[in-house]
Amino acid sequence: MTEKKPQILRDLILIGTLILLVGIAFILYYALKPKGELAIVAYDNQTLFKVNMESGETTLLTASYTTDEMPEIAGEKLMVKGEVFEQIKEGDGVLIYKDETNNKEFFFVKGNLGYVKIYYNKKTKKMRVVEETSPYNICSKQGESNDVPIVCLPNFITIKFTKNELDDVI
Repeated sequence: MTEKKPQILRDLILIGTLILLVGIAFILYYALKPKGELAIVAYDNQTLFKVNMESGETTLLTASYTTDEMPEIAGEKLMVKGEVFEQIKEGDGVLIYKDETNNKEFFFVKGNLGYVKIYYNKKTKKMRVVEETSPYNICSKQGESNDVPIVCLPNFITIKFTKNELDDVI
């Protein structure tokens, strides 16, 4: 009977050590995980635009429009200065609004169900879906990111982060 106690103690020490090692590995993985240098915004796997996360430089691969007033998503319509903005088609085109006072850049694209409002925060170097037309608004609940992809499945809009442009080719 006396041999069982040391065996149980050794087992507990082994289990505790394994849990500690897994915990340390988990913390190190997330602490040292590289952040994306390039954000790629796509509709149905077709790239609409790219944002360099360090410089904030945008590379547009579709028709682009700019406005000096914050657009508003009203149901299934995009309102700019009180008027309906119809130039953006589903999966084609982006409307850009630059908010210099808050150091943010807003992008409006049209997805499968309606418009999606995306912002790039120059201070934190992260992107986020702020507002979208979808039943449960799961996309906007995902929060800011610069490493984990943001997927707005009902609208076929994805934001993925890569180390460089070569990763997108593979």
